[in-house]
Amino acid sequence: KADVEVSTTETTVSFSLNCAVEDAVSVSGVDYEIGAVGSVPFGKQITLTAAPEKDGAVFAGWYRGTDVDDEGSFVSDAATYTFNAYTNFYFTAKYVAEEETDGDTVKVEFYKENGDLVGVETVAKGVSGADIIPADVPTLIGYNFDNWYVDGSTLLESVAEINKLTRAVALFNAKATGSAKVNYVDSGMTAYNSKITKTVSGAKYWLRDGNVVGYGSNYTHYLWADTDITYSVASIENKPIIYLDDDVVDGACMVEYDKGNADAIVEVGILFGGSENINIASKSKMNASQKNYDHGQLAVAHDGNAYARGYMIYVDGGVYNVIYTDAMSVN
Repeated sequence: KADVEVSTTETTVSFSLNCAVEDAVSVSGVDYEIGAVGSVPFGKQITLTAAPEKDGAVFAGWYRGTDVDDEGSFVSDAATYTFNAYTNFYFTAKYVAEEETDGDTVKVEFYKENGDLVGVETVAKGVSGADIIPADVPTLIGYNFDNWYVDGSTLLESVAEINKLTRAVALFNAKATGSAKVNYVDSGMTAYNSKITKTVSGAKYWLRDGNVVGYGSNYTHYLWADTDITYSVASIENKPIIYLDDDVVDGACMVEYDKGNADAIVEVGILFGGSENINIASKSKMNASQKNYDHGQLAVAHDGNAYARGYMIYVDGGVYNVIYTDAMSVN
């Protein structure tokens, strides 16, 4: 896939943090007044902390911007949320009444293990948990969905009645099984989800389905689907590369990346959203970043978002750079 490269020498990024509940949230290591606009060094690790409960309200997640009713702006439901500041960020902490008071209804929020919000159901108070389990089963690459749990241990089906805000979490168990074909020069079969290392003396670069994905005589990758891996002994510029593929597992995307001759990879991830122009500054959701690897693969379920785009932040000569894959429709 073609990519777009953006270089930056910015030294600070701006941020703001909002919350309707007084003294409920804080930013680590920053002298900051909630609601104001502050700044932190570019790339600094930031930790946001929210009180799980405060003044009769329950923490319900971090949202990008100020619209906490927009599920597309949801970031995380972790009360302690840590990330690196590579772009301006404006977050709002959502709190809801511990006991929902709008008539005879109550909300049940469904999350994945990694904190991604799957959906919200508004139901009558006193309804059985078994009656509101979502029809769509969540996915996690290499694992089977187990069931919905409340408080980490209680099956949602065992909830006799729901009378207040409830968070149900999807848990997963045994890895999926199967096999796929890898077409090297000496084609062969290997187990699904296997880690494979191939060594060819004199190889300069490797291609996955015709796209350059790695450099050198050694190539290591994970296998999720039938894959055509070839190599070349021709010389090539070893520039940082990232490649996005949605043909790995139903409902999932994968990025493969290599730092080439750059000094270091800072972060790799997949952005999801409703526009082809999605980028780090405008993303509606980012999933499963990896750091400090020279080469690797990363697979993430896309949950029905309209578009996905891979990105890699790397450092070369003291300058931070960001490269993106083309946006890919994943509906």
